[in-house]
Amino acid sequence: MGLDMADLWAQLPRDLASLGYPAAAVATVDLQQRTFTPRGVVGLPGALVGHPQTLEGRLAEERRRADTARHLLTEAPEALLVADAQGTVREANRAAAQACGVHAEELIGEPLGRLLKAPYDPSSPLALAGLLDEPVAASGTVGPIDIVVRRSDGSTFPAEARLSAVQGPEGRLLAVTFVDVAARQAREAQLEERASTDELTGLANRRRLLAALRTALGDRASGPSALCFVDVDHFKYVNDSQGHQVGDDLLRQVAARLGQVVPQAVVARFGGDEFAVLAPGVEDAEGALTVARQLLASLERPLTLQGVDLPVTASAGVVLVAPGDDPLDALRRADAAMYLAKRRGRAQAALFEDGLTVEATRRLAVAGGLQRALRHHELDLAYQPLVALRSRRVVAAEALVRWPTCRSTS
Repeated sequence: MGLDMADLWAQLPRDLASLGYPAAAVATVDLQQRTFTPRGVVGLPGALVGHPQTLEGRLAEERRRADTARHLLTEAPEALLVADAQGTVREANRAAAQACGVHAEELIGEPLGRLLKAPYDPSSPLALAGLLDEPVAASGTVGPIDIVVRRSDGSTFPAEARLSAVQGPEGRLLAVTFVDVAARQAREAQLEERASTDELTGLANRRRLLAALRTALGDRASGPSALCFVDVDHFKYVNDSQGHQVGDDLLRQVAARLGQVVPQAVVARFGGDEFAVLAPGVEDAEGALTVARQLLASLERPLTLQGVDLPVTASAGVVLVAPGDDPLDALRRADAAMYLAKRRGRAQAALFEDGLTVEATRRLAVAGGLQRALRHHELDLAYQPLVALRSRRVVAAEALVRWPTCRSTS
């Protein structure tokens, strides 16, 4: 530590005070006996014998704590400046130096008012120059408030700051922490973009489509729109025979083509091989059906997958939606129309018709019932023999799965 025992014991009164013994309470300090006697302080022992190793360890621990605290402040991600009562910077961490475009040492001694500007009423008690003379809120912190930070090259950026007035050993100090608002907003926008974008295709995902649909149907001033569901025909065959990498490439190419058809449309990958398109500015049901046919026409040219041209078709269902419609109901209607196109032979577009919602509800009920039947072992396996007519011999058998407890949903 750079101290001999005489120096160490000479510092004893001050070190004892740092450990909780008021300086005024020390009556005598005997360096020969290495003891001190306090003046009747409640809760303190009558005498303390200090071993040099013990005291040295305590001092080393205190210094380690101080070094740790300083390291945490220096490396904190939030910019920190500490100024004295005259508004002169006394401490600055790495984040503050980077924000101002200098080294931390260059900020020491700078007037705080040259680095930070408060674009609000200077007479406000929150003004930087006046905060040292104003009582601090009960929380000990004021803010967040808007400020402008000046860089070393003279440029500025908006920031959000919190200010705390604290009592230091040499008087009152002002601690200012701030974050770059523009940088934070850019990070938040980037996170929002990631959360609302399909990772595989770069299109909007289901979350963003639902948000756009709610906005369109909630704005009474907007006109009707076409909501289309597009499902790639026989995609499972491509995925199973050619592999997931080829299947992913197919989806990316389909997404690219659908995204170029209707300007101002929200094109999303709704899930799996199903895409959804919300196209504004459609006047009637026939116009909505025209949009769906244009989407399918964009897929008529074969896709090139691993150097091979592969023809791909899709089925589309479309519904005309208008402000006031329920978003989830609109999705159900578009989905029902898409299944109608599948049943009609695929590779075509179908407009939603009355009664399709009932059919979609029945289909969902059957699907849900089958899932429950699987969980409760309600399906029976039976074998039906196939008999050759000439020989009347059983030549094969077909397996049948029966659902004895199925209730009619018609």
